[in-house]
Amino acid sequence: GVVFVGWVFFRSDSLADAGSYFMSLFWGGSETHSAAIVPLGNESILALVIAVCFSTKYPALLWEAFSRSKFGSGSQYLGYVGVLLLLAVCMTAVASSAYSPFLYFRF
Repeated sequence: GVVFVGWVFFRSDSLADAGSYFMSLFWGGSETHSAAIVPLGNESILALVIAVCFSTKYPALLWEAFSRSKFGSGSQYLGYVGVLLLLAVCMTAVASSAYSPFLYFRF
């Protein structure tokens, strides 16, 4: 809860805006802060589905089964390569976007 309260003060341009955010948060809101609600695009929905799938125990079970198979002799290195590829894809997506997701770039 402390992080959310701190975010409101950090995000707001004035104390009046912060008060309006708190009114919307705790007593139901109006449409005045609809810009803070971001609609989910196709990439966000895909990321959410992947996150839900990987938050279960089944990927770990599949990885163990793959590691024990005859194809899994280099499975440790395959995991490292996969993480590095994912990092490269994420860095490319952030670098090619006009919108900066980092809050500190506002200042």
